[in-house]
Amino acid sequence: VKLSTYVALGRITFDEAMRGDYRPCQIGEIFRPLWSTHWFRVEIHIPNAWQGQEVHLRWDSSSEACIWQDGVPLQGLTGSARTGDGDGWDRQKPIRTAYCLTKSAQGGQAITLYIEAAMNGMFGLINGDEFRQLGLLRQADIATFDRALWDLLWDYTIVADMATHLPSNTPRGGQALYTANAIVNQVYLDAPSTWPAGREIAAKFLSARNGDGQHNLSAIGHAHIDTAWLWPLAETMRKCYRTFSTALCYMQDYPDYKFVCSQAQQLAWMKDQQPALYEKIKAAVQAGRFVPAGGTWVEPDCNLPSGESLVRQFLYGQRFFQQEFGITCREFWLPDTFGYPAALPQIMRGAGIEYFLTQ
Repeated sequence: VKLSTYVALGRITFDEAMRGDYRPCQIGEIFRPLWSTHWFRVEIHIPNAWQGQEVHLRWDSSSEACIWQDGVPLQGLTGSARTGDGDGWDRQKPIRTAYCLTKSAQGGQAITLYIEAAMNGMFGLINGDEFRQLGLLRQADIATFDRALWDLLWDYTIVADMATHLPSNTPRGGQALYTANAIVNQVYLDAPSTWPAGREIAAKFLSARNGDGQHNLSAIGHAHIDTAWLWPLAETMRKCYRTFSTALCYMQDYPDYKFVCSQAQQLAWMKDQQPALYEKIKAAVQAGRFVPAGGTWVEPDCNLPSGESLVRQFLYGQRFFQQEFGITCREFWLPDTFGYPAALPQIMRGAGIEYFLTQ
């Protein structure tokens, strides 16, 4: 991997970044100041010996970042800057530092990507000792990826976590412990021929049902992007294309994966600023995998705005979803607000809303 970098004057477009004056750089450099933008040219050569293997780029600039190619954002990255905001959060662990370059390498391939690194943490401003971690280029390399081992790892992790967290005196907790132990006894990491048997053990345990009366649980991808919070509004726009491009990547890897987007304003930004990405989003909407939801322009505060303001939230939001996607939302999606006016059910009903989602 050959690296070079360009310090941008603000949040510039991809075309502007292509005209930048790049200089060589290396792992271990620190890129500052806070809120600055650094573009990296990443020139990759995949060895001939890796032919037929899945190959990933591994990148950690201790910041948020986005991978670009041919003017299109491909995937967001979140590195190791200490940005956690609560108990139990591993504040130095990177969140997303890998990107799949190819599922089956030809060997000898040359790939050039650009990475737009935003020198801020996932939650915006970083203070005190945490600031020293920001912008440190920790990793920039490529590696082969063993998907069979990855799948085995997550099968075992789920079973082992169930054994850890379920009460040991319950049938399911005891079964989880027995299953995790059976996987460990069966699998040898240096013997790939033993991996399928380990996955079969996990599959038998995970497919067991607790009778016909149990709940069916569903999960859907979502990114609660505050339209205005701990960062400039221009950074919200970048967070949107980092997030939405990542969701589209997941759809390629996981056929059942769906993603819900709850704010029309953020999609309107993509339409205006990232038209190529927006066309991919529209195709995913038509396929039923990228799901517009909520019916409002943003996820609004409901305490301070007037009734007229809330009516217009639904008016502009529903109009956008109808015109762009042919969809009328039936649910109001508002997981993070701090109170509701008494007139809200009436306003929702007038906007065609039948369901309310909050937390």
